[in-house]
Amino acid sequence: MISLNSDRISGLPDEILCHILSFLPTKISVSTSVLSRRWKFQWAYVPSLSFECGEKEDIIDKVFMLRKVDTIHTFRLTQDVVNCPDHQMEAWMTFATAHNLQNLELPYLFSVVVPRCVFTCKTLIDLRLHNCEALIPKGNGVCLPCLKTLHLINTNYDDDDTLQHLISGCPVLDELVIFIGPFSWFPDSCNLSLLTVKTLTVHLEFSVASRFWMANLRLKLNAPALEYLQIIASFHHSRVSKVLLTSSCEANIYLPKDDKKQFDLVYQKSVLEFITWLGLLTSECRRIRLSYRTEVHY
Repeated sequence: MISLNSDRISGLPDEILCHILSFLPTKISVSTSVLSRRWKFQWAYVPSLSFECGEKEDIIDKVFMLRKVDTIHTFRLTQDVVNCPDHQMEAWMTFATAHNLQNLELPYLFSVVVPRCVFTCKTLIDLRLHNCEALIPKGNGVCLPCLKTLHLINTNYDDDDTLQHLISGCPVLDELVIFIGPFSWFPDSCNLSLLTVKTLTVHLEFSVASRFWMANLRLKLNAPALEYLQIIASFHHSRVSKVLLTSSCEANIYLPKDDKKQFDLVYQKSVLEFITWLGLLTSECRRIRLSYRTEVHY
């Protein structure tokens, strides 16, 4: 008979406890050390690190030093580190990439430079960068042989060829998300060769200040293995050149929600012209779905 006051969770194997703690922010995971002797160092064996807004740099350093496992499966840094020096960020990334890092996510950071070591991590599978400046190595310097998922949200690049250099260094890339917004720098004309990508999302977000330079944006995509295409855009402000599609491709097009224009015949005609101009109607696209959005999450 099980007592109502019995601690059934503490009786679980260490592997299960670590798996449960891996879903929590690291600060909360560490706080479980006060529960009992069994929990005192349990957090130190969790292969995932997630730091929320407000964590101090010395606390993050201490967590790195006290960990008792050699592998970091996931490293997620969501805090505002505007004043974090580049050498501190490089130290964290160097430590993580040297410990078999598989998933790296740097969301909602501003004025943060992603070190070069990230782009030569041979164990990385999933990379998601938000509002970052990427120090991507030139030429053949990118080596991400295991990377399958790449999200680039408002990411700044050194020059016109930087993005292609990055993608060329990912020989098994399967999913790519590119977000071009008012706070990102992107070349006016960009030709991308996505030979292995099966799922592609291109999101163009405009503001009053950015609509002028983004009006000349030309993005040409060569994606022979593509199966699913998602385009999120203010179509009347931008042009995405024809995409080379496979016969099995499925396309979703999301346009800004505007209740006043949604049933306007002129607006509907311009939507159809946009779809035609993309080349989707003339290709052997399996299905095209058009919808209006209010908010998009990645």
